[in-house]
Amino acid sequence: MDDLDCHVAEEREKLFRDTINAVLGEFPDMQSDRMVIGFAAPEIEAWLIADWSNTFAKDLDFRAHHGAMRHCLASQHNVSFAEPENFSTLDEKKDACEEKLSALIMEAALDEANVHYSKAVHTPRLLQEMLVPVVIGKCPLFRQWYRELEKFIPQEQ
Repeated sequence: MDDLDCHVAEEREKLFRDTINAVLGEFPDMQSDRMVIGFAAPEIEAWLIADWSNTFAKDLDFRAHHGAMRHCLASQHNVSFAEPENFSTLDEKKDACEEKLSALIMEAALDEANVHYSKAVHTPRLLQEMLVPVVIGKCPLFRQWYRELEKFIPQEQ
């Protein structure tokens, strides 16, 4: 699992798969058929954007100002809450997105809610609150990764 940072998912998956298989080649007893590679596009914060009403809108630190934050992200930075995986484009020189979604969330949180958004504190807390069906509906790469993970969950009989 990694942030895609505006790179092409298929190219990154091949890079990850080739690297993992090269390492596994050193250990013949290890299985590579149970490997699931997933990407957050452009960053994991896109999932939080996708389910805004269950993440930022409900969180104690943001709920009083979530509307202003959302408006700022949408109107000033063209963040799509319907298709958050489509945010930004690759800056070849930086080898990353032209704009970082996480940085814009930090900026909106500080400007609109006077809260320092922390990727280390807030992101994990908000991820626990997001509803998978909502994110599946808005984030195709998340949906693909989640469906692959489901294959490894034992089914009730």
